[in-house]
Amino acid sequence: MIYNSQNFITNFVKCIEGLKSENLDNLESYYSLDCSFIDPFHKIFGSSKIIKVYKNMFKNLDNPKFEIVHSIEKKNIVIFKWLFKFSLNSKTSEIIIPGVTWIELNNKNLIQKQEDYWDSCELFDKFVFFKHPLLWLKRRIAKI
Repeated sequence: MIYNSQNFITNFVKCIEGLKSENLDNLESYYSLDCSFIDPFHKIFGSSKIIKVYKNMFKNLDNPKFEIVHSIEKKNIVIFKWLFKFSLNSKTSEIIIPGVTWIELNNKNLIQKQEDYWDSCELFDKFVFFKHPLLWLKRRIAKI
């Protein structure tokens, strides 16, 4: 099988960076029906469930968007380095969370497996309730 990962990268980056709640259905065309998705909060199977994650993102966050800053590809593996930008609501400042995505394409150049890696402490740190316990924990770990 000849993988066309460069073509996939060009089209997927355009789709993900231009993602809006109105065009989420476009995203589903990049995933196989039986794909898997893993991130710090999810471990799900099936393209329709992945689209629900994105729908919830648009429902619960203000102006969420991805910026792909770098990509690497080899055969059926694609790796993206990205910035996820959003606000909790229209009155709060923008939050930026960096991350990396590992994608495995199947023989139809569709996403079979997606694993997103990002530091969930970056998110929790924005909430006052978590800020001090996280700071304490980071200090404790730094002493090890």
